[in-house]
Amino acid sequence: MNKSFVAANAAIFVLCIVLLLAIWFDSLWIAVVSGLLLAALCVWFAVELYHEKQRAQKERQAFAKETQRLQEEKNECRKACVEEQTQFYSAFSHSVRMPLSIIKGYAELLASGDIIQEDEPKYLQKIIERCQSIVDFFPKIQENLELKELQDEMRTPQDLFHLVQECTQEIKNGMCFDSIRIQVLSQQENLMVLCKPERINEIIYNLLENASKYMQRPGIITFRLWKDLGMVHIHIRDDGMGLRKEEAARIFEKSYQGSNQKGGRGYGLYWVQQIVLAYGGRIWAESDMGKGMSIHIVLPEYREQTDESTMQSEECVFQKTAL
Repeated sequence: MNKSFVAANAAIFVLCIVLLLAIWFDSLWIAVVSGLLLAALCVWFAVELYHEKQRAQKERQAFAKETQRLQEEKNECRKACVEEQTQFYSAFSHSVRMPLSIIKGYAELLASGDIIQEDEPKYLQKIIERCQSIVDFFPKIQENLELKELQDEMRTPQDLFHLVQECTQEIKNGMCFDSIRIQVLSQQENLMVLCKPERINEIIYNLLENASKYMQRPGIITFRLWKDLGMVHIHIRDDGMGLRKEEAARIFEKSYQGSNQKGGRGYGLYWVQQIVLAYGGRIWAESDMGKGMSIHIVLPEYREQTDESTMQSEECVFQKTAL
């Protein structure tokens, strides 16, 4: 295009000289012809300049759009990285902080000398188990466990009442709950569920941590367990300050923090919900301001000998109760 403009400029220059000479020598027909050619060439030149300007403007617009798109992609990548980093810190915190607190509590008990010598191996074994749970956590960082992976985990039949008792006892031994009392109640035995014990511990850890953090006053956290219609129920109740009903309905959303937030990133209760859903259960919360918080978990009961028809009927019963 630059060569065309150079040629056009040269032609205009030549025609201007011819036109001037024609006027000088009074050659009318040469002046008319050169004038017409000069006018046509000027019109073509102006049109080409306009088209070139339009093309340059379109190129600038395209460049601006591409720059904006790249900037948006950069911002999205940065946002995704920040979100992943936040999720990692939350998962790490919720999976490691409680075991470390329990280890510290048992170590302080051993160091105090108040434990009789016969019981020392039992407490040391508890410390080893909590250390192992921390060691086992790190491979899960790369696995990035979600609902599908939780559903595919290896599970074994476990007595849920025994698991909850053991877990809450560990937490009471290992953490400072001077102003909060924890009690586990059940009038039934053999509350069997198919689960991985570590996942139940994670549920209890997160629920207790959440309750103790937001109670804002001395009180009681009560676990009640029972079974009914092929389902095992866990009801966790605290007598703290509670939340508004509309906030209680959202506490299991990822990264949600209520109006009484006390730090954290809103990951613990979301993870609890993911575990419960992976185990084919349900979880919901009920609360009123000043009246404490209740969390209800329902899990399918494990029965050693259950034929296919019984399983289908239990599933129908659970669906009806869910409705």
